[in-house]
Amino acid sequence: MNSRPFPYFEEYVISTSADTPYMRLEIKKENEKVYAAQVGFELCNGPHYTKDFPLKEEEYTFKEAYYTQFGVPFPQTWRYKAANREFYQRDNGNPSYQERRKTMEESLSKFMAEYTKRHDENSNLIKKIRASTDAAIRNQEPSIKALEI
Repeated sequence: MNSRPFPYFEEYVISTSADTPYMRLEIKKENEKVYAAQVGFELCNGPHYTKDFPLKEEEYTFKEAYYTQFGVPFPQTWRYKAANREFYQRDNGNPSYQERRKTMEESLSKFMAEYTKRHDENSNLIKKIRASTDAAIRNQEPSIKALEI
């Protein structure tokens, strides 16, 4: 009869602690992926990460500044549209509600697809780690039984 209350606990802790650096490395890689996804879409709402976007300085070289006689910048993007008869409303290039809703839905669907993909990858990785840990425990059981005899 075994005198220890949990005969395989020490071996399990040893085998699990041996896998810990590997798990930390995998978690670090996943955190980097998540950070890249969070930082993405920052400048132009495009389907790429910010790090893949051209430098901000390059973007500014394409813009020109127009000044009035008082030295105040004059935005060339301002336009006016007829909202009703006899009433004009400034159109500063903001998209309409329908356009914003459509782009928001597209962004959310892209995000959900990426999230699902990464979740599946993480689940598979966790299953592999569990399988390797279980295999290590099974491989150590005969050695432990031999030592107990």
